[in-house]
Amino acid sequence: MKRFWKDNWFYLCCVAVVFVAMVSALIVVPKAELHLWLNGVHNSFLDGFFRHYSDFVKWPVYVLMALPLLFWKQGWTVVLACTEAASALVVQVLKWAFNMPRPSTFFGQLAEEGSPLATDWQQVVVEGVNMHSWHSFPSGHSATFFVFFSVCAFIYAYEKLPWSKLVGLVCLVLALLGGYSRIYLSQHFLMDVCGGMTEGVLMSAVVFALFVQKGWTEKEWFGKNLLKR
Repeated sequence: MKRFWKDNWFYLCCVAVVFVAMVSALIVVPKAELHLWLNGVHNSFLDGFFRHYSDFVKWPVYVLMALPLLFWKQGWTVVLACTEAASALVVQVLKWAFNMPRPSTFFGQLAEEGSPLATDWQQVVVEGVNMHSWHSFPSGHSATFFVFFSVCAFIYAYEKLPWSKLVGLVCLVLALLGGYSRIYLSQHFLMDVCGGMTEGVLMSAVVFALFVQKGWTEKEWFGKNLLKR
């Protein structure tokens, strides 16, 4: 555990800063107003960009993104697969336990109450996006983004590759873009993304640290790849 913290303290501290900023915004700004503020800028380029970026964690694109690990060390693929499986299970349990409304349902209820915020929300819905209604918290896409990029950051630091802090920061930005895409597409609230981020990072840290602590990353099978059998 000491080695894991030593290798990844910078990345984890950056995540903690983002978490505090998110929670602060959630405390200060009402839910509906915060969502509309985060959706304040829309244009055709961003609509297309975030629609496609959000799909990176869907099958089969996600598998193709992880495939290069098999040509380096198959063990890292096992770590990513175990982390993703554990994270997906926890996310689904939380989604069904809380069963919170998505923005489409939430603002639909405001429309029934005659709130002008519902009209404002209709102006930031991206055309062609299939809107979901329930199981909003936590965001599964956000959790998957943070699982993938957190594991990538942890691997890079573990292998003692150059510029590990910079790479970790880039991984965090890419994961945050994935989380924001869910807000931009009005599929989730900031609270959902914050929950997905927290769950994804924690699950990645626990599984990765377990593999390191147990010494599995030093086993012979771990270092094999598809090109060396």
